[in-house]
Formats: sequence, C-alpha cells, structure tokens
Amino acid sequence: MASARRRRIRSSPKLGLTGRPLRPIGVLGTSKIYKIMGKTVLCYPITFEISDFYMSQDMHLLLDDIKSDLVFLSKCWKLHGRPIYVLLIREEMARGENAMNMLTMLAAFKHGEFENMRLQVGRLQSMISSGCIEHLDFLDTEDLKELQFVAYADDDTKSFLYKSLTDVSQIVLMPSEESPSSFRDFEKHSTQELTALTADCDSVEVMSNLLFVIRQREGPNFRLTDGTYVDNQIEKLTRHAAKTRKWSVVRLCSSALSKVVDSLAPSLAGLLVKGRHITIGVFGKSEYEISEPIRPNEAKEILYSYCFPYEPQEAVLQQEMIIHLATYCYTEPQLFDGILKVRLGWFVQAMKIELQNRFMDLPVHSLSVCHRTK
Repeated sequence: MASARRRRIRSSPKLGLTGRPLRPIGVLGTSKIYKIMGKTVLCYPITFEISDFYMSQDMHLLLDDIKSDLVFLSKCWKLHGRPIYVLLIREEMARGENAMNMLTMLAAFKHGEFENMRLQVGRLQSMISSGCIEHLDFLDTEDLKELQFVAYADDDTKSFLYKSLTDVSQIVLMPSEESPSSFRDFEKHSTQELTALTADCDSVEVMSNLLFVIRQREGPNFRLTDGTYVDNQIEKLTRHAAKTRKWSVVRLCSSALSKVVDSLAPSLAGLLVKGRHITIGVFGKSEYEISEPIRPNEAKEILYSYCFPYEPQEAVLQQEMIIHLATYCYTEPQLFDGILKVRLGWFVQAMKIELQNRFMDLPVHSLSVCHRTK
C-alpha cells in the first residue's frame, strides 16, 4: 500500500514523469507511523510478507531476518522518535522444531534485551506518542478510497484445542506417504479430466501438479469445479504446503504464479559490485549472463525465459540462491576467491549430485529454504 501510494511523489503526467519507482518499503520505512487523511496506519516489515514470495515461511530464515532487521535498525535509525517494529506472529511460527527458538526470542524481547540491543515490548497505543510520525499529505480522497484493509482469515483449527503456545508446538506434522509424481505425468490428459481430478484429490503433491498443468493451459482466470479461480487455489495450496514443509510443492506453485522475491535486483547488484558475473539458466541449456545491474522486471523475464520452460521450480530456486550468494559474498568473501562468474545452473547440478551421493532419493527442489545438514 505505502509503496503504491508513494508513486505519486514527483509524478507529473505533463512532463512524462512517472514518480517514485514501485519498490518495497524497507525496514526503516515500515518502522514509522503514517497519518493518512486522519487515519493512523502502521505497516509490518516486508520480512513477514508471504504473498509475494515464500522465503519468510522458513523459520530458520525468518529468525535470522528478524535479527538482521533489528540490528540494522539499531545502527541506522537517525530519524526523530523511536522506531516501531511490528512483529507479526502466525500460528505456524509456534510449531515444529524451531518453536522453542521463536519462544526464546520472544522471551528475550519481553526482558528488554536481545543481541546486546535494548528494546521495549508494549501496546501500540502507548508507543505512538514516542514514535516517528510521517504525514502523507500528498494523498487525496480518491487514494483513501483505494485503501482496503482485509482481515486475516483463520485456518480451520477446530480439531485442536489450544490452551497455550506450548500446546501448539506439540502438534506433530506427519510425513507424507504419497508417491512422488511430476506435472508431466498429467500433460497427456485433457483439461476437463484434470479439473475433475482436482475435486477429489487429497494429495498435496498431485494437486499441485494438476493445478500447474491447468494454469499453463487455461490461464489464471480459469474456474475449477468449485467455482474458484485456479490462481486463488494455487496460492492457497502454496501456504498450506509451506506450513507442512513441502517445499517442492511450494516452489512449483510459486513458479506457476511467476513470483519474484523483492530483494532480487539489489542482491544481483551486490554480486556485481563484488566483481562477480552471474549466469541464469538450467544446466545443459542456454544461459544468460548478467554483467550489469538490471531492473526487477528484467530479472523476472530472464528467470522465466531461461529456467521455467525446462525446470519450472528452478525459476524460484535460483532466486533463493542469488539471495544467499549475495549474503555470503559480503559476510564470507573468502569463499569467492578466484571466482569471476557464478553459474547458477551448474550450482544446482552440483547440489543434485551431492544429494544423490549423500541422501539418495532427496530431490534438490524439496530442500527447505534454509537447509541445514547434520
């Protein structure tokens, strides 16, 4: 919302100026309080956004990102007032093997100190007076009408009775015994047959393959038997698969929706600044070499032109690799000594070979976003 409205800044149709580029608001911008036509608006950091990309649904990565956000705020906040960091807590954050790490972090917040940083947890009403307030006076009545605040929909959790966060973390996500399948196994069937199969399909993997083929044939506005659009069903399936840690399904669905991570272009620029060129493409197929900074829409076009036709999941997997490689290039530059060109397709192929040697049947696309081996 804030990024869309900020496009009005310095815009002039007469001069042909389109205004501020449509870019996500960073943690400095989301730590402010905005006043819009008498309304008080507070934004949560893009770290918690899951509709654009799925990386923040991996708990290892999310905890690291929260820590990085707070460290960045403590070092770079120079504005008047105190920054307000909105922590968006979802049910799945208190589940699984990382539940205690999340609870430990929240306990540290409550005690007022985390990673040598002083912070305060409290009600928003008591913090507004000391926060940094920015008035968006350039918005008009028409802009205000476009603002739509949608409440979060709760998942169906009637089968569980939660008395505390400890109870939530005790819920065991049972591993799936479904046989693996590929979307190519369904390409020989007609759309009518595939649509009929979606009505009675209980397998997350099979459902993702069915919806992927339907979406590629009929487009995003195709309606399924229950009347829902195929894109809406894919988005819903993506979130469900992320909760159950079926990352292969998450990547296939995200590639079907042509998703792009917000920090892709800055990460590419960071690698280029360090003197490394990047090639995008599937191993054994044509590649595209990036030797100069490009715009986000250009990066998206390259990924979905050179990866998607051959391995759809690599269109998003290579985005993850770019983010991680850019981070390592700054934090552990010695790893890149002697490397002038980073060939992502070859990286993925090396990962496949290593997984075959160590884990046999573990596909590279099923690895978690922040995979750690013991």
